[in-house]
Amino acid sequence: MSEQIIEKVSQVLSGLNEDKPWMTAKGLSKRLNERFSPYEIESVLMEHSKSESRTIRYSFYPSKKTLDLLWGHTKVVREKRYLPELHRTDNPEEFIEESEAFNEVDLPEDAPFCFISHNYRDINKIRELKNDFLDAEVGSWIFEEEIEQGGQINEAVQEAMNSCDYLVAYLSRQSIGSLWVRKELEVAISVEKKVFLFADGRDKELMKLFDNWSDGQPPFKKDLAANYCELSTKTVGKKMNSKWYERCQYFIGSLDEYIANSHCIILYPERADLTERNNDHLKLQNFSQFFRGDNK
Repeated sequence: MSEQIIEKVSQVLSGLNEDKPWMTAKGLSKRLNERFSPYEIESVLMEHSKSESRTIRYSFYPSKKTLDLLWGHTKVVREKRYLPELHRTDNPEEFIEESEAFNEVDLPEDAPFCFISHNYRDINKIRELKNDFLDAEVGSWIFEEEIEQGGQINEAVQEAMNSCDYLVAYLSRQSIGSLWVRKELEVAISVEKKVFLFADGRDKELMKLFDNWSDGQPPFKKDLAANYCELSTKTVGKKMNSKWYERCQYFIGSLDEYIANSHCIILYPERADLTERNNDHLKLQNFSQFFRGDNK
């Protein structure tokens, strides 16, 4: 049956155009009139993708709407020598031992639970945030700690997002070009999950960008947004990698839409000068203000 699935899926994927070359296992199942289940298709394709003679491979990034794996035919998407590992290879216990200890707090059974979407380069700030959430009796999920060795990354992220009460997206010059952060945020919005945007309060250039934001438009005309995208690209060591830069532009250009679904931006760490620089359109708040309202 595996050969039959590969043959059928290959016919579908090789016929796609370069503009939309990817499909999920669910989409392929429907295209094949559900003759094969998504689980059967994905299992066979994952095994096939390990072979040297593979003609079908998975994408570096998951689906925008569901975070499912995306599959494409090498005839259309071209072969890659390296594909990212779908399963976690290191042991999370090693991360926990090397990291600062998390606060020991016995959370109430009805304590809210949040998914923290972030870039791994911000892990030290995320550790602090996780501890502050614990002090406020809020549980949180971060992939560095929660995904077991050998665990399937996409499945673990999907399960955590489905079970969380809300999603926190941490915005920084390290994260605005991350496709994972963007997709996790957009998936949460699409399923009407409660969303909160946290922003790096230490970043003076990000604060300057917020200061000049008005009428629902990022300040591209003043070159501040373009400069920040360039700064992000250089900060993550991409030099002037055009793909990362374009992702930064997309994220900043979509920030108004994200804000509309999150109501405000919370600065973390806090800014003492928040009242002086507050922007009514962006509705900036400090972290301590976050828990004064009905945000838990």
